[in-house]
Amino acid sequence: MGRAMDLILTGRKAGAKECGEIDLAERIVTDGAALSTAQALAAEIALFPPECVRADLRATQLGWGQPIHSALQIEWKSRQILERESIAGATRFIESAERSSNFKTI
Repeated sequence: MGRAMDLILTGRKAGAKECGEIDLAERIVTDGAALSTAQALAAEIALFPPECVRADLRATQLGWGQPIHSALQIEWKSRQILERESIAGATRFIESAERSSNFKTI
């Protein structure tokens, strides 16, 4: 809260190093690497079942700051999506000859 108030009330700019240190930025990249880093992150996320990703995102956004019981209720609402995609993904994994942790081949 202290750092946030410092930035808000003074309007001062924080450099990349400081943003990383105070968790204001998730990743710090070299000049010119932002687009390729973002594309690589998007490609990594796209390897996972899309409905599960959306359900996780929704549960995280709606559950943030909620008491644990409320947050778990929000997450529980997406159980059918998770069950459907998880079972399908687990079946593909079991049937895979490679049986590696490489999600690209499943």
